[in-house]
Amino acid sequence: MTGNIAKAICFVAVTPFLSAAPAFADCGDETGLLIKGDTAVLHATPPPSALEVGEPFALTLEICEAAAGMEVIRLNARMPAHGHGMNYEPELSRLDDGRYLAEGMLLHMPGEWEFVVDVRSSDQSERLTAAVDLKP
Repeated sequence: MTGNIAKAICFVAVTPFLSAAPAFADCGDETGLLIKGDTAVLHATPPPSALEVGEPFALTLEICEAAAGMEVIRLNARMPAHGHGMNYEPELSRLDDGRYLAEGMLLHMPGEWEFVVDVRSSDQSERLTAAVDLKP
């Protein structure tokens, strides 16, 4: 009987952490890019491996885990080592299914890029980043 009580206590203690932790399956498929911060986790597609130097693309963002009312308000990309970003400002729109679409993305040179996503709710905001190594 003591073993059953210990199992029950362990289950009760661990269960909240299991449900609060984002599972990758809940965040789109495994081919995308996870963009994580303290207040939100986003899933971006297409995957970085599908991106090509100098080729325009659209990026779809899905909020997988976030505070209530969290929205994506801005998306851009930059090259930290070079001190510059893209030559164009992407157009961000919210889709009917709750995802976001950034059109007009173009990474004009190979190297280390960083996607920068600003999210905001009524009482908090955060800048999320994710590194992408764009091959020539």
